[in-house]
Amino acid sequence: MPLYTPVYSKEEPRGHLDIIETKESYVGRVLETYEENGYHDSDFYAVVWDDETESILHKQYATTRFYSNGYGAKVDATPEVIAKATAERKARFLESAIEADEETAKTVAKGKMVEINRGRKNRGVIGEVFWVGNPEKFSYYAKEHRSVGIKLNNEKDDNGKFKNVVFAYDYNCDVVNYESHLTDKKHLEEIATNKANSYSYSYPTN
Repeated sequence: MPLYTPVYSKEEPRGHLDIIETKESYVGRVLETYEENGYHDSDFYAVVWDDETESILHKQYATTRFYSNGYGAKVDATPEVIAKATAERKARFLESAIEADEETAKTVAKGKMVEINRGRKNRGVIGEVFWVGNPEKFSYYAKEHRSVGIKLNNEKDDNGKFKNVVFAYDYNCDVVNYESHLTDKKHLEEIATNKANSYSYSYPTN
């Protein structure tokens, strides 16, 4: 059964509204139903396939915040609709995975070659990160950052410490050839496919 919306009578002969008609929508396109519980009330949603936008939508169909007797939804998606929804979810999961993977590849981390491109000191210096400090903030609302140690070569002193090093904040550095740290796209596609086939439709794709 699809989403269904009651049409109430205008009179209240017994102190409540009578349902005189039920309107249906998203017939054959309801993929899943779920409930969101708040502190005092609950809201009820249906995950549906929308032909007009060719995308998955979350439609609220009932709530405990006010009278909603007669409103409802039941899963009735056809195999064709499920296939469309799965393909759309895979595309979204893949897009999110690619964005997250690129962000990770560009993140300054131990073992990566970086170039200092900002700040007052050592601009243009290129070296390998050998140390990453604990996260810090300049203020409560500021973005988290870290100090990093960068070695210019592998030469060490008598104590086994790198001799030629500089220090900088990670936000002043860029990873050299970050593309080399990207995950193979086929692997990301496999992850996206597995999520699309196994995760609940109510699970966010971003």
